Amino acid sequence: MIDYFIILIFCVLCALLLPTLKHRFDRAVLFFLVAFVLILFSGWRYYTGWDFEIYQSLYDAIFYSNDPLSIISHEDYRDFELGFRLFSLSAVLSPYLPVLLSCLISVGASFLIVHKAPSRIFGVFILLYLWYEYFGVFNIQRQIIAHAIILLGIYLTLNYNRKLFLLISAPLAFSFHVSSLLLFIFYLLSILLIERDFRLNFLFGLSLVILSLLLVILPIDIANMIFQLSSFILGFLGDIGQHASLKISYYFNYLDLYKTGLSFRYLEYIIVFLVALYKSQDILAEISSDYGKKVFLLSLFVSAIHIFMYALLSGLGVIQDRVESYFLLMHVILASYLVLISIKDLRRYLFITVLCFVFVFIKYYRLIQSDAYIGADSHYQRFIPYKSIFTDY
Repeated sequence: MIDYFIILIFCVLCALLLPTLKHRFDRAVLFFLVAFVLILFSGWRYYTGWDFEIYQSLYDAIFYSNDPLSIISHEDYRDFELGFRLFSLSAVLSPYLPVLLSCLISVGASFLIVHKAPSRIFGVFILLYLWYEYFGVFNIQRQIIAHAIILLGIYLTLNYNRKLFLLISAPLAFSFHVSSLLLFIFYLLSILLIERDFRLNFLFGLSLVILSLLLVILPIDIANMIFQLSSFILGFLGDIGQHASLKISYYFNYLDLYKTGLSFRYLEYIIVFLVALYKSQDILAEISSDYGKKVFLLSLFVSAIHIFMYALLSGLGVIQDRVESYFLLMHVILASYLVLISIKDLRRYLFITVLCFVFVFIKYYRLIQSDAYIGADSHYQRFIPYKSIFTDY
């Protein structure tokens, strides 16, 4: 159980060390060192996190089979998207390799898209990443790979001003998880707004927040009707459409959907978005690189979509959780950018870092204090105890 606390302390120490490094290259090296440690810690896990058993059974079957292609074609795994099934063939080399690769792609892409942003945000980004995004790497393997593929497309698009990279990444991501189609649409819309030098008006942002609050508070279930209709329509759009339709039907027919109300997390999304929107010109003035400005605007636009989608899907709790996982990284990036207007010296940086540490420590303390997993549905129990491929087989 102490494993998680060691990772937290390592990340905090790196966050504190970052502002003392004079050269950007040194800060980038330390930044990627953190990513490397997080990749290994999550990639070497074994039967730790949600849904691990489902995927590991596939990897084990491939590793021990004389005909791996027959395994990925078996009816037990045919529900997985084709791209993921082909990716799982890496288990031919080792049954542990697919998990490590998925973490390499996911964590690596998240840090890659930030590394050319202002280095002053690195420390806060690391700590907030631990709170929001990192545990998703332990859970939804197909979805995190699909997300990472889209992020790589975004990185290349922002770097080279070519939407072609994002367009190419979309079908590849879709072959890992069909829900990534939504993510592609959201990112493409945001990229188009950036290219057209569109600026969100604060009054518009405030109106969006009010609409979102109304959708959360009022007993209106618009999303339920939309998803039911989309499931019906997708059923007529060939094999891929039918597959997506079956996925949607599964969530409606076999999972207990619930209505999510107001929460501290949701209110935090709103506060971060409104503050960033209100101070957007000040934040942009603190950013010297064109890439850094684009990343800020991207996180701002995606966060606006996030707030609306959170409310729209509030009546579909389980589905909302899955869709929301696509937005958490951009929320972390947007919140990290706020340090550009709040930190002017090392003392303030240390103060903000300590606050972030306390914030993140609450989650890790609850994690460390959790009971071991014995078949219950507690989120934290799925992570206790931490098992690695070197200690448990």
